[in-house]
Amino acid sequence: MDERTRGRQMIVSAVVLIAQLVGAMIVTFAASLVVRAESFQQTRPALFALVVGLAFSTGICLTGWLALRVRLLRGPSRTLARVGGALLGVYVPLLVALAVYGTIEPGNPFFTVSLLAGALGFQAPGWVGAQKSHG
Repeated sequence: MDERTRGRQMIVSAVVLIAQLVGAMIVTFAASLVVRAESFQQTRPALFALVVGLAFSTGICLTGWLALRVRLLRGPSRTLARVGGALLGVYVPLLVALAVYGTIEPGNPFFTVSLLAGALGFQAPGWVGAQKSHG
């Protein structure tokens, strides 16, 4: 892969990552209308983290899947690895925040870390496959 193609693909990956963050926020908003998770943010923080993590990872995976379908993301599909990477990336920071703070308050920086790690976790299996096939 030449430098120009690699640079273009990095820009596309960054745009897809931003779209994944937006998709996660849309799914989280929709889930908040149905689940009303704020009612158990203080009373059942583990359940709150579970619901938020599920909404984050669903939005990340749906947006990433769409990017794969329209061929914005290159590389092998590796669906299970991508979903696993997104789940791991989302839940590890949320569980660390839960362990450190006890409850996860609005505005906690671990939400941002969780979103970014989930989106990167979704995209990483495509990078590994691209490195092996071109390296």
